[in-house]
Amino acid sequence: MGAEDKEALAPAKPMTLNKYISHSGECSRREAAEMVKQGKVKVNGELVLDPGTRIGPDDNVTFAGKKLTPTKHHVYVLLNKPKGYITTTDDPEGRQTVMELVEGVEADRLFPVG
Repeated sequence: MGAEDKEALAPAKPMTLNKYISHSGECSRREAAEMVKQGKVKVNGELVLDPGTRIGPDDNVTFAGKKLTPTKHHVYVLLNKPKGYITTTDDPEGRQTVMELVEGVEADRLFPVG
């Protein structure tokens, strides 16, 4: 799926602010919760400090002045990890990672899990 095929839409139903930020591609939910608590996120122009705040389809969420919009489409890749590879995005020790196995996959974000 190419970038031109992707659609970014506001959520059809309310979701928590940290989930909304995560689905926009900025960071993980945990990191989003910290950003909110640090006062880096505004909803409809007002500072919000509770990551559990419910966001509706008409709400405008910004982080550092940048408007956030969650993506509609998600790409999941199931991979049986070969021996000798580790499940991480980066390894400071230089070991082979699963990210090397999925190079070239057309997706905005890929995160290894498990």
